[in-house]
This record gives sequence, structure tokens and C-alpha cells, in this order.
Amino acid sequence: MMMAMKGCSRWLAALALLPLLALAEPAAVWKISHGSDYFYLGGTIHMLPESELPLPQGFQQAYADSDVLVLETEVTDSQQQQQTLLQAMQLENGRSLQDLLTAGTYHRLDQYFSDNGMALDNFRRFAPGFILIVATQIELQKLGITGEGVDMIFQQQARAEQKPLWFLESFDYQVAVLAGLGRGYEDEFVGKMLDEAPQAGEILGDTLRGWKSGNLNDINRLINEPTRRDDPRTFASLFVERNHNWLQQLLTYFGNDERELVLVGAGHLAGKEGLIELLRQRGYHISQLGG
Repeated sequence: MMMAMKGCSRWLAALALLPLLALAEPAAVWKISHGSDYFYLGGTIHMLPESELPLPQGFQQAYADSDVLVLETEVTDSQQQQQTLLQAMQLENGRSLQDLLTAGTYHRLDQYFSDNGMALDNFRRFAPGFILIVATQIELQKLGITGEGVDMIFQQQARAEQKPLWFLESFDYQVAVLAGLGRGYEDEFVGKMLDEAPQAGEILGDTLRGWKSGNLNDINRLINEPTRRDDPRTFASLFVERNHNWLQQLLTYFGNDERELVLVGAGHLAGKEGLIELLRQRGYHISQLGG
């Protein structure tokens, strides 16, 4: 991975899911069935506070009953991935943020970095998408959230147990999506981010509660609809286009010899353009697991 409030703060909250006995509380995990064939689809938070551990039981139920773990993309701490990210986020043709932002917005951004003990000059040749990543880290650290997210927890577990890992998109593709955020309307994008950064803590708390109870209506209200309303271009890039790409892959999981647990950011499951609704429209049976 991973927000009446506006879109950028949702990105900050969003840019850190076994057929056993049914449990009383639902989890953000759904069983997608076609006859007797099925896979699991879970909504994740990409960075979790330690207070949210252990994970809701539904996640472990689905993991135990799966042969393959499917994640959005493979994320490592390798130098190669870090270089790929940094290179993709560099502004082209020698431009800097000062060339893309008004004097007022640039001054506000400089003050934001300064207030958080950082120098904007170190980041001025990076695209707004990278500025958003840095701001997300700043706001998460303020909240004391430095732990791993659901995706990384299960990626490490799968590697330790030698469970096969599949990925919905390449790391390069995901980086390209992030690098393109705000392109062509950089001043508006950064200005909204600065307006809404102070709300990140409140929104993240509400988002965590919605995720923990598996309440997609809350996720949709907090993240998807405000982002769609306030920045439809970002909503299309982050959610709509990727959801439709992923859907085509999910459909191939019926009729094979494996049972999959697919984990994606919770916002990708919610709303009319979310994967749950897209699968329901195609006639698949959807049932939520207990917590």
C-alpha cells in the first residue's frame, strides 16, 4: 500500500483478510464461491499499530485453508527496490517542486517539513507522489505507528512456511502509479495534502475500527467516496483501474488446483467500484468470515 473530509487525508490514512467454527465478530475477509470452488479475499491495512495485534481470527482461518498467498505486489527492503522507487519518483527534465507549485504552496510545504524536523530542499526534485509517501510516514510516526501491516505479516509467514506467493502487479507498476499522482495538477494536489494532514490521526483511527470489524460501508465513507469526490483522477488511478486489472486475475482462480488467500488494501474492496461488488455483479457468492 494505505481519507465531511477530503481525499488526501484518506491517502495518508490509507499512503500505512478455514472453515472452522463461526465467530461472533466479523473480519475483513470474504469467501468468494462458485459452486464448490472458492478463494478468500481480505482487506488489509498496510501499517498497523501494535495495539491491533493479534489480527482478527478470520485472517488466520483463511490463511490456514489456503494453498497460495496472493498480495498486491512484492515489497522488500532491497537496495534495488529502493533505487527503483527513487528513480521513478524523480521529476523529469531537471525540474523541481518550485517549478510546479505556486510560491504560497511551496512555502507551506517548506514549513510543514520544517515543523517536522526535515528539510524540503532534500526532496524538491521529487514528484508529489513521493512527497505524499514522506508525509504519510511523518503522520504515522506522530501516531506511533511503525509496525508492519497485514500484508507483510503474512508475506513473512508464507516465506517461513514455504507457502507459494503470487502477486497481482509488479513493483515497477505500483511505483509508476504512485509517481503519477497529482501529475498535471501538482499545486492542487500538494495543497490538499497540506490541508488535510492534521486530520490523518482521526481518520486513521476511524478507518482502523472499520477495518477491524470488516465494515466496508465505513471504509467506503471514510476513504473511497471522499477521494472520488475531491480527486477523481487519483481515485481512478489508485482504485478503479487497478481493481479492474486485478479482477481479471481473480477470475482465473476458479477452476485451478489451488485455493488462494488474496490480500489487498481495504479500500479496494469497498464501494461500487470495489472488488466485492464487482464480483457480486458477476454472480459469485460472497460470504464474510467471522472475526
